[in-house]
Amino acid sequence: MPAKRKWLFAVLGLAWALALSLAPVAAEAQMGAKAGVAAAVRGPVQQISFRTPQANVGRNVGSGQEIFLGDRIVTGPGGGLQILLLDGTTFSIGPNTSMVIDEFVYNPATGVGKLTASVARGTLRVISGRLARQEQEAIRIRLPMATVGVRGTMVVLSGGPNGFFVGLFGIGANNSADRPQSMVFVYNNGGGNGIYRAGFGCTITAAARPATRSRSVPNSCRRLSARSAARSAM
Repeated sequence: MPAKRKWLFAVLGLAWALALSLAPVAAEAQMGAKAGVAAAVRGPVQQISFRTPQANVGRNVGSGQEIFLGDRIVTGPGGGLQILLLDGTTFSIGPNTSMVIDEFVYNPATGVGKLTASVARGTLRVISGRLARQEQEAIRIRLPMATVGVRGTMVVLSGGPNGFFVGLFGIGANNSADRPQSMVFVYNNGGGNGIYRAGFGCTITAAARPATRSRSVPNSCRRLSARSAARSAM
């Protein structure tokens, strides 16, 4: 083998080894980065650091406090808050909720990026910002039994380990012509269900079957959305 080719293979091998060694570091660097800012905090709300994910008690959250990737936000009875993200996405979190923002990547110059959050229980309203204007579902919410993709809309998720309801409150198919159609898509148990009409939703259970579409959003979810909207206007 010529000396030049040996040198090239040696360099490529070193680069590959370096990439493998840096991959875990890059993943850890994402964890702990600033995700957003808390606002409209009410009642008991705790922030359990990503450094101690198994802890049961964290620090109390106040309005204006930074929220970091991997931190678990836990609200008690009567507790709630909003989390404001850089792209304009707003999370409104209801009582008795446990959630984590797992990933948030956003380029303000292009509006491109992605957002992933996990909700173990409780109620969450998502008003999507610039990320959700992309053709693909840039916002994803992980539930115990499904993953929900959100594009260009407002959605409410409410439930627990045994089941969740996902409702579409946005403008749905009546979006402006220069933006992708607003929608919510639920992926679970090898199947999927798209929701394209505002005021409709679907029920997701742990049973081994795809989500079941519902004709309308429950009143409890409507009340939460109305309360969240009122707090946003303050």
